[in-house]
Amino acid sequence: MTPAGPDLPLLRLVLTGEAALPDGVSLPEDARLVAEFRAEMSTAQEAAFRLDTAVPPGPGPLAFAVELPPTFSLDEGPYRLRLRVQSGPVVLYATEAPVRIASDQDLTGISMRLADPDALLRAALITPGGAAHVCGGERVILAIETGAAYITYPTGESARLRKVDASGSSAEQFSNGDLLLERQHDTATGTARLAFASGGGDPQLCTLAR
Repeated sequence: MTPAGPDLPLLRLVLTGEAALPDGVSLPEDARLVAEFRAEMSTAQEAAFRLDTAVPPGPGPLAFAVELPPTFSLDEGPYRLRLRVQSGPVVLYATEAPVRIASDQDLTGISMRLADPDALLRAALITPGGAAHVCGGERVILAIETGAAYITYPTGESARLRKVDASGSSAEQFSNGDLLLERQHDTATGTARLAFASGGGDPQLCTLAR
């Protein structure tokens, strides 16, 4: 946020609050709290701002303080705040729903709840027929309907991919410019093979999660 004059300090924007863990949960020693702050209408997986900090082992709730960069302006929002707890690359708990952050609201005393990510995946189906898959080691829910596909992550973030013209390819393709889902039909067996890619990477084969 730009100061009113050259001698005035930049405003500090700090989001503070607590995140409640499920009853009886104790965290491992290497647990980390990850906060992601992104534009409300964004479907991209890249956060506008991210904080990664160690958390004390033991039961919650977890207190958090997310200080945004001094040049950041909430006037360009609204934004969404999500939290998750990780042990290495494994997501242990994630917020049930994002908190909406706008320039006209109190940034203190934010209350959030953390839940098991598998439970969030089961509850986050966007369209009938969605199923949990593992794509290149990443667990997601994939759902395909006429003209579109949907990706839902364990954090609750989701993205809609439009069907694109894939002339010259035997596979159906769905994309939002960053994410790509391919569906290859096997006429001999009547089955379909799914492959998923993000950030311009190579599509990774998807298998049903067990």
